[in-house]
Amino acid sequence: KDAELLALATAIRDGQADEIIQMKQWLSDAGTGIDMGHSMGDSMGGMLTDSELAALKSATGSTFDRLWLQGMTGHHDGAIHMTQMIEDAQNPVIKKFGQDIVTVQSAQNKQMQGMLQRIK
Repeated sequence: KDAELLALATAIRDGQADEIIQMKQWLSDAGTGIDMGHSMGDSMGGMLTDSELAALKSATGSTFDRLWLQGMTGHHDGAIHMTQMIEDAQNPVIKKFGQDIVTVQSAQNKQMQGMLQRIK
């Protein structure tokens, strides 16, 4: 119900739509499947476990807001970490893709940390 959280969630959804399309295309071009599953535990940083997803689904109000912010912050941290794999890319499109993720998601993490302090 938090207006700032709703606006941020919409911005994240809309901002990442093109990224998801691009990554799926890269996987397709490489002949790799695109469905890696959602609950990947420790194998991919920032992915919520099934129990974390269940807790989020059953939460309401400020508890939901807090869990969502914590989960999305971790998800962004995982994405930022994964961009280290492409930071030395020779392909300028891939290199910029990674740099943009770090810039945008670092700023969003900073905003979410402030929101977590406010929502407590």
